Amino acid sequence: MTQQEIIEKENRVIGAAINKQALPPSWKDATMSKATLNQDDEEWKVKFNNPKVDDNKDLFIFFSLDGNYIVMNHTGS
Repeated sequence: MTQQEIIEKENRVIGAAINKQALPPSWKDATMSKATLNQDDEEWKVKFNNPKVDDNKDLFIFFSLDGNYIVMNHTGS
């Protein structure tokens, strides 16, 4: 998948997490700071920042190379 396709997918993942109340609604307005392709781990890693929250201002979403959602966390690993 291309970087642009991954960016489009991550917006859906964040929206779904907000709907399930796994993330506060303010994450809807978070800004993506980086989308990187890690060939060693065979995954895309997308980093977001949300200055509207007090803790865990960074959010990382991981996708497989073919665009399947893997995991989302605040640690980046």
